[in-house]
Amino acid sequence: MIWNEYPEVKLARRILDRHKLTPPFKVRHLLELHATVLTEAIPIDGVDGIAINIKVLGKTPTVIVNQNSSETRQTFTMAHELGHLVIPWHIGIRIDEDKYEFESGESYSLFEMEANRFAAELLMPSSIIRQIAANNTDMAKAHKETCRRLRVSPQAAALQVGNTFPPGAIYCAVEDGTVVYSGCTAGTSESKPFRNEIFNEDWYPRARKHSSWNINGLSIHWWEMTDDMTSTTAKSKRDWRKILDDIVSSIDIKEEKDRYKLSVNAIIAHANGRKRIEGNHTFPHLLEACHQRFNVERHALLRNHPDFDEFLNLRLIELLPVYEIYQNKSE
Repeated sequence: MIWNEYPEVKLARRILDRHKLTPPFKVRHLLELHATVLTEAIPIDGVDGIAINIKVLGKTPTVIVNQNSSETRQTFTMAHELGHLVIPWHIGIRIDEDKYEFESGESYSLFEMEANRFAAELLMPSSIIRQIAANNTDMAKAHKETCRRLRVSPQAAALQVGNTFPPGAIYCAVEDGTVVYSGCTAGTSESKPFRNEIFNEDWYPRARKHSSWNINGLSIHWWEMTDDMTSTTAKSKRDWRKILDDIVSSIDIKEEKDRYKLSVNAIIAHANGRKRIEGNHTFPHLLEACHQRFNVERHALLRNHPDFDEFLNLRLIELLPVYEIYQNKSE
C-alpha cells in the first residue's frame, strides 16, 4: 500500500491539524490528553514502552516509558503509544520492543507496524520531509537536516525518508566498520546491506551519487541509483543470446553454465513482471531494476564484463513494446 493511503498515517495528519501542531512539539503533552504517562525504568532488555488498559471501559489507559532510553527514542515511543490509544481497532495491553519497522516481519505484530507508521507521520510529516529534501542537494544532507529540524533519531528519520521518496535510494549506518542498520526507499529492487556486514563504500557502482554524514560515532551512507539509464545499443545487430553465451563462456563461475544463464534470464523476467504490475513498464525503470538486482556478489563477474550493458539493453528492448522503450524518463 502507498504510504499516504494507510489509515493510521491519515489519522496522524488529522491529529496534527486538529491540535494545530507543527513538529517538533511536546508529544508527552498530547499523550497526556489520552492517558496517565509514567517515565520509569523497565527491567526488560529491548522494551521501550508499555501501554495498559487500551480502550478498557471505565479505566484510564496508562503508558510507561523506559527512562533508560535516549530522549529521541522516548519521543518516538510516546508517539507510538499514542498510536495504540487513538487507532480505533487497537485494544488491550501492548509491550513495545526496541524496533523501528513499517512492513511485515515474521514475528512483528501488525498493530506494532501500524503504531510505528502513525508515530512516524506524527513526528516527521511526509510533507515536511519533502520540503527538506527540496532544499538539499543529496540524501545524506536531507537526512541530517531531518534529524536536526525535527529532533528525531537517525534511524527513525531514515525510515521516514524511505517511506516518502520513490524507489532507488539505499542507506546504511556503520559503526567500527560494520553495518548497524540499513534500509531503502519503498519499492527499491536493490538488496540493502546486511546487519553486521563489513562495510564497503563501493557496494553500488551504478549509483549516480553516494553521500554520507556522521553522528555519535555512526557514519551514515546513502546511495542514489541513476535516474537517467538509457539504451546506447538500440540499433545493435548482435543477438543478446550470443552475447550472453560469450560472456558466460569467458568468466570463471563456479556453477554449471547453462543453469547460470537460466538464472540470469529469470532475474530479468522477474523484474519485467514486477514493472508491469507496478505500472511503470518503461525502458529506464526496467533497466534500473535489473541493474539493481544484478548488483550482488554472485553476478559480479557478469556485471563487470564489458559486454554486459549491451546484452542487458538488447534483452530489454526485445521485452518491451516499441512505444514503451523511450517513454518519459522523468516519470
